[in-house]
Amino acid sequence: MSAYRVWQVKRGEQVTGPFPENVILQHVLLGRIVADDLISMDGHFWQSYESTPEILAQLHRMVGSHMGLSSDPAWREERLQAILRHADERKQVDPRSRETPEDMASWAAARSGRERRKTPETVEQHSYRETVAEVDQWLKSRRPGKSIMAATLFCSALLGVALMIHRFGSQEPPIDLGLRAASCDAQPVSRVDWHGCDKSGLVLAGADLRDADLKRARFTGANLSYANLDGARVDGAVFDGAKLAGATWTDGRVCAADSIGSCR
Repeated sequence: MSAYRVWQVKRGEQVTGPFPENVILQHVLLGRIVADDLISMDGHFWQSYESTPEILAQLHRMVGSHMGLSSDPAWREERLQAILRHADERKQVDPRSRETPEDMASWAAARSGRERRKTPETVEQHSYRETVAEVDQWLKSRRPGKSIMAATLFCSALLGVALMIHRFGSQEPPIDLGLRAASCDAQPVSRVDWHGCDKSGLVLAGADLRDADLKRARFTGANLSYANLDGARVDGAVFDGAKLAGATWTDGRVCAADSIGSCR
C-alpha cells in the first residue's frame, strides 16, 4: 500500500493546502499547478513538482497507463484530453444542487434530535447497546433457516453479559466488552477499523473513509476537508473543532465550506 501524503502549494508568497496527493496530480494535469509553483510536505523544504520524484512517478503512471503504445500524435492527444476531462472535478454535478427544502429541514431535525446525545450513557447502557448492535448485525448476515440456533446461542451470551454487568458494573476499571481490536495504526482507507482510536489534530484531508468503523473515535481539531465518510459509522465519535469543508458526510451529502465540528 502506498503512503498517504499531503502537500502544500506555494505561488509567490501565497501558501495553500494541505491537499491530498491525488488533488495535486489532478491540478498538475489541468495546468492549475505550473512549473514555477512550489510544493512541500512539511512547509519548510520547497521544490517544483518537476523536481519531486514521487509526483513525477505518479504522473507517469497516470498518463502512461491511459496513453497506450500508439505513436500516433492524434491518438495520444485524444487520450490526454480524456484524462483531463475525467480529472476536472468542476464539471461534476454538485450534490448540494439536488437538495430540496424538505431534505435540509429533515437533516436539521436529525442533527438536533436523536443524533445529538445530550445525556452521557452509563457503563451499563453503553455495554448493552453495543452488544445488542453487534448481535443484531451478525444475525442479519445469517440465512433464516439456520438462524434459530444462532439466536439461542447469542441470547445465552447476552444473558451472561448482563449478569457480568450486574455483578461487576460498579467496580473500576469498567468492563471492556469490545468484540474486536481496532486497527488504529492502519492507513485511512475504505472500511478501515478505527473505532475508539484517537486521531486528534491529524491532517486527513481527502482521506477515503467510506464504510469505516469510526465509533467513539476522536477527531478533535483534525483536518477532514474533502474526506469521504460516506457510509461510515460515527456513533459516539468526537469531531470538536474538526475541519469538514467539502467532506462527504455519512449520508452522502457534501459539507459546506464553513463546516467546523459538524457537517453543515
